Amino acid sequence: MLNLISGEFLKLKRSTIFRVSLLGSLVTPFMMLLSLFKAKYSDPVELVTFAKLLDQSMVYVTLLFGILLSILILAYLFNREYTEHTLKSVMSKSISKTEFLVSKYITFILWATLLTIISWIGVVFVGFIGGATEFSINVLAHSFVNFMKANLLTVLFITPVICITLWFKNIIPAIIYGITIVLGNLMIFGDKLAAFYPGTAIYLLTADQIGFNEVYNCDPVIPLVIIVLMAIIGFILSWQYFERADVTL
Repeated sequence: MLNLISGEFLKLKRSTIFRVSLLGSLVTPFMMLLSLFKAKYSDPVELVTFAKLLDQSMVYVTLLFGILLSILILAYLFNREYTEHTLKSVMSKSISKTEFLVSKYITFILWATLLTIISWIGVVFVGFIGGATEFSINVLAHSFVNFMKANLLTVLFITPVICITLWFKNIIPAIIYGITIVLGNLMIFGDKLAAFYPGTAIYLLTADQIGFNEVYNCDPVIPLVIIVLMAIIGFILSWQYFERADVTL
């Protein structure tokens, strides 16, 4: 298994999409930099704190660009052998289909985590150059934990993308799925139903929201269960389909 994961990263090092994804992880810091400049231009007296800056960045990470980037790299990983017509040669090396799927999934988790860390570091750097105030280690540690929780929940939430990609053998349906999720986020965010929609629930569960039960009349365990069930069902469906599918490429 370790050799499979190492092989995946060796192939990623030579791929363009890996470098593109690294640039993509800087979109959130760039947007926060623009937000800082806008705030200073609108009200030069107003001070933006590190806590506020990092909390606002969670909107882009969980609701907008971050989830699209995660879906793109997940679809790429599971579609690469179909695109390069190398699946048959890979599967002929005494590798079970289960090992193949699990190694891909672990590679995705590590890749997504790396991008999340880069994005977090970028936002912190923007805070320094943009003049954010009230810097403290506690604020940084708290926000880092929030970023990591958001990354984990996003990874679980988008697991059904694996099945979509394997079924269509193309990344376009996965991208459409991702755009649909983001549009749903924009439509439902701020509504009482936001706690039950996994896309927005990730933000509500990981950002510093006060009074989750009181505001949304929902126990936080409910959206967590929904997200975990989506991950389990998504992976089982992916595994069943891949086990039954003929390897023809």
